[in-house]
Amino acid sequence: MNLANTPSNGCALSWDADGDGRFDSIELSGSFTAPVRLRLTRSGASYTGQASTDGVTWTTVGTATPSGAAAAQDVGVFMTAANGWTDARGIATFDGFTVT
Repeated sequence: MNLANTPSNGCALSWDADGDGRFDSIELSGSFTAPVRLRLTRSGASYTGQASTDGVTWTTVGTATPSGAAAAQDVGVFMTAANGWTDARGIATFDGFTVT
């Protein structure tokens, strides 16, 4: 499961729908001007990705039920500057990260 804000595609929720270990499905939502807050929640076997520019109003990017998801999952945060293979650099600030 991956929830990301991208410069070219807006917010994206991607996941492995067929259980082969590769991202093969994606839901996209409109562009968000940085800074953007991302929220990924789980209910049973389903995950919902949301984005917000103010932390109050949330837009659902998508909901997914990945194939064969275990009861316990690894989580983390990341940033990448892979922007069309240019030398462009990115900056990210991670705060308010919680797992409940």
